[in-house]
Amino acid sequence: MSQLAMSTEDGFQSLRLRRELIKEVDEFVQTENAKKLGFRNRADFVDQAVRDKLRESKPRMEHINTLSDHATIVDYGIERIISVYFKEDGTVWCDHDRSSSSCPHVDYVLQLPEVKEALEKKDWKRKRPTE
Repeated sequence: MSQLAMSTEDGFQSLRLRRELIKEVDEFVQTENAKKLGFRNRADFVDQAVRDKLRESKPRMEHINTLSDHATIVDYGIERIISVYFKEDGTVWCDHDRSSSSCPHVDYVLQLPEVKEALEKKDWKRKRPTE
């Protein structure tokens, strides 16, 4: 059985790290800065570092579905499900940022192949906002 497959009853597993990395972590968690950030020990620091790296490696947004009048996405950055609506007059708006028809959610949705295809079938053309 591999080390990764081994589990313990308390929900924790051992992980081997290089000695020099452990030394750096141990030195850091002893600093006032580490204490201010809430790190009490090496496990706290490593847990947070791994969580941060996993969060960074996920795409910020993910397409959920496309319907006749809108597309739905999830924005992991703000942890929210968002719909972007396509109006018949060519305007587009995001239910998260209703004051703008040009936001990261609109930009993301309009570049999705599935959305492009659905809008082309409807002969929908975007009316750009005048600024």
